[in-house]
Amino acid sequence: MTLVLLVLYSMGSAKAQNSGNLNAGFVLNEMTSDQQISYIGGTIEGLAYSRWLYGGKDNEGFRCVRNWFYGGGENRWPLIEAFFDRHREKQVAPLLYILVKKECGE
Repeated sequence: MTLVLLVLYSMGSAKAQNSGNLNAGFVLNEMTSDQQISYIGGTIEGLAYSRWLYGGKDNEGFRCVRNWFYGGGENRWPLIEAFFDRHREKQVAPLLYILVKKECGE
């Protein structure tokens, strides 16, 4: 399994490897729509898991974070895109954390 992960990592996007900084501007300008959704979705999953793990395995917080992106009944992309556009040099995870925290707390 480790070998497979190493091979996949080494085959990653040349643009991403050469960018030196996978920030919000890179996500907006260099990634396709599918790549953006996958990358942001993965980051949301990481935030949800972190919330669950460090929040005493609280399922409510975990669900809130996931539902904010996947099932809130609201298209979050315009909000994310506008926020990323204002903070192009910032990393994606902290930006998403700021947006999610408004509805789901810490």
